[in-house]
Amino acid sequence: MRLPKIGVVRIVLHRELPAKYQCVTITQIPRGWYASFVVEQQEQSLVDQVTNPVGVDVNSQYTALSTGELIENPRPLAKKLKHIKNSQRKLSRKQKSSRNRTKQKTRLARIHDQIRCQRLEHIHQTSARIAKSHDLVSVETLKIEEMKRKNKYAAKCIADAGWAILANAIAYTCQLSGHHFKKINQWLPSSKTCSSCGAKKSSLDLKQREYHCDACGVTQHRDVNAALNICNWGHQQWNIDHARQELPQAPVDVTWDMITNWGDISQSQMKQEAVDL
Repeated sequence: MRLPKIGVVRIVLHRELPAKYQCVTITQIPRGWYASFVVEQQEQSLVDQVTNPVGVDVNSQYTALSTGELIENPRPLAKKLKHIKNSQRKLSRKQKSSRNRTKQKTRLARIHDQIRCQRLEHIHQTSARIAKSHDLVSVETLKIEEMKRKNKYAAKCIADAGWAILANAIAYTCQLSGHHFKKINQWLPSSKTCSSCGAKKSSLDLKQREYHCDACGVTQHRDVNAALNICNWGHQQWNIDHARQELPQAPVDVTWDMITNWGDISQSQMKQEAVDL
């Protein structure tokens, strides 16, 4: 790579570049130097028909899909937490303004950078697989910063999962692939509503990981049930936005449910998820 005022720099390409690129950005991170090339990629036109929609529900341990698949969250921060504490303890014992303190600070920064890269790799692989294989992806709108403030014990697990980064990655991958992306209303009770008959429970304990409907007798994973509701509501919202005459078959009409149950829905502002601290 030839840079102005610097000259030729040896690089390792992680994939082949297209024939034309506009500019390059050089970035230094604790584990080395990286060059990011800016290239143009034409977006595909949105598909007219939706044949295989999918809903995505997230928690600290899994990313649940409406297809029944549970994608395990690697949780890189939780795995490296003991290593971070040991490195921070060593850093605190080093003499200030010494070379050993600078070296230890670099070691600690490399650990945090490794955690960040592991989290981003999992998020980008997961988002690409979901967005490219489904023509409509529906996710739940979450106020993540508010959730962190209200529950300090779960804040670390929420940050480790990277929910906001995953939603943004799915959104722009859908845009590049020509697929639709929908965010459902955050007040809709996705965890408490049965995806089979539409019956809604008044309360649902966090320790109950299997959803059992008292009305129809359906039993399934709690997060898969929520993902199915998100998929149904997102598909209905897509049909409403595109003025479709026939709505897809779903147990609950998303517009009617929001109007009739708004008082009950607005009482629960926090996402009910189990967090393993």
